[in-house]
Amino acid sequence: MQARTLDHDGFDRRVETEDAEGNLSVTAYDEAGNTQRTQRWGPTGFGATPVSVLLAQADYTHDALSRVNRSDALWFNPRTQTPLGDGHVVTDRLYDLASR
Repeated sequence: MQARTLDHDGFDRRVETEDAEGNLSVTAYDEAGNTQRTQRWGPTGFGATPVSVLLAQADYTHDALSRVNRSDALWFNPRTQTPLGDGHVVTDRLYDLASR
């Protein structure tokens, strides 16, 4: 699906992307320029007036070399906005001396 609108910050980093269906991706960066948080929003077909709700969110932490060392992701029920089941996934990454 083609992106409909793109917004960039003062450093020309993409911070928002909206597709033709009205789904919105939002990205936040830390002071080093690393992705700190991503969110996915989408319109719901519930009720007379569809609203945009949070569908997924991931937070990232980085080590001193700007490598992702932890991601913390949640997926949400569009009706209740509560996490889906055990929709919480934490991934820890360890690197060797060659950054592998």
